[in-house]
Amino acid sequence: MVRKGKEIAPDTDNEPSTKNAYQEIDNIPVKVTTKRPNRHVNDLNYLEACRVQREVDARNIRRKENRTVWNTEIIPQYDEYGIRFWNNKHQKYAELARERATTEQDDDIYIRAYIRETLEDPVTPEERIQAERDLRRYPNHPNHKQISWISCTRHYCPQHWQDKVASDCFLVQINEHQEQKPYVIIDTVGYQVTQRYRGSQVAKLEAHTETRERALAHIQNSRHIA
Repeated sequence: MVRKGKEIAPDTDNEPSTKNAYQEIDNIPVKVTTKRPNRHVNDLNYLEACRVQREVDARNIRRKENRTVWNTEIIPQYDEYGIRFWNNKHQKYAELARERATTEQDDDIYIRAYIRETLEDPVTPEERIQAERDLRRYPNHPNHKQISWISCTRHYCPQHWQDKVASDCFLVQINEHQEQKPYVIIDTVGYQVTQRYRGSQVAKLEAHTETRERALAHIQNSRHIA
């Protein structure tokens, strides 16, 4: 047996008014609207869209910074002791990558480069084709094999593909390549990637002294024999 409970009249003071949206507060007419719950914040599609948008925004900011740091004029700064300095690490590695190293002195080489994962990412911009003063940079040039893989800007060049894959380092074309002399094989023999600066997309290559000396000696002996 179910007993019927006592009926209580609803308290209309606690219910939102939907009949009259306009009320007066301190004799000032105002419009009252009911706040709707933000249900979509827990929607998986909405969360994924937000994540993608954040990545796109971050990528756009990064591209804007890259356009600035890779295109501005390089003005070296030196302290009172004559030691070069930079305003930040991003500027430092970008400028070093835009300059050609002196390999005769086994200086470190910095290059702007992708790793293979970045290269194959669909959002990565396609490599641009620019006019090169040194025609050996073009893969179809008969003397293209003379240059080092470090100076080959064609990501899928069959001549240098294996070297790039082995080092997981794919050179990105910059404006300075148009005028710079490319590294030839003898310039970079014995060099290997030792550091990556992911934020700047720069790779550092150092000369392994013992390996480099043996390789150079072998090349010199081969020339004498020939």
